[in-house]
Amino acid sequence: MRYKIAGEIWEYDTNIVEIINGFSDYESQEYVDEVINLRLDGIDSFCNHYSMLYVQAEKIYTLQVFAEELLQKEKLLLHAGVVVVKTKCFVIIGGPGEGKSTLLELLVTRLGHNCVEIIADDRAVIALVDSHLEVWNTPWSKKGVCCKENGYKIDGILFLEKSEDFMIYDIDVETSLNILSKLYPRDVWDKVAELAKSLLNECATYKFDNNLVNFDICKFEEVLKV
Repeated sequence: MRYKIAGEIWEYDTNIVEIINGFSDYESQEYVDEVINLRLDGIDSFCNHYSMLYVQAEKIYTLQVFAEELLQKEKLLLHAGVVVVKTKCFVIIGGPGEGKSTLLELLVTRLGHNCVEIIADDRAVIALVDSHLEVWNTPWSKKGVCCKENGYKIDGILFLEKSEDFMIYDIDVETSLNILSKLYPRDVWDKVAELAKSLLNECATYKFDNNLVNFDICKFEEVLKV
């Protein structure tokens, strides 16, 4: 099947119902421009090497292929949540267990569904479009908004880390890159570092010291101007 993800046409062959269902919203009959193949030719050796069930291995393996192909399009795959708060869109980056999904749900609880929309909760793509950054959800997220063509304009990128205190504050690009680099294996970071730097230069970046027990929604709104 062909799918429209982050403005590109991707060809992906799978017989696993769970994966087909996850990708169904992204189905596309378009044949314009280049079709990019999420090739599965190495999936068996990948599955055997990591002793994974095929369904799990296919998700991870194709995600890696997807990330590599995105780089050729100057688009960056992130392990991130994405949320629109009132009229502003924020990308929330953090490692596993840092509280991304918890923060997304907390924002919904505190501000309500009328003010908060979760765009992505796991994997998102960012790229420069007409002098501003945009973000798209992907089928590898567990929930969110289907983003086939148009992305959401990014108003800020938040780097989330657990802390004893709750704080949100501006950080510069070098600090952002230093945090982001720790979320990638060294060999992968070497491939994405230059693109990451150019993209982060185009957007406000913040450090979010995460103590959600003491989460202050007023401070959140004040610092991020929402």
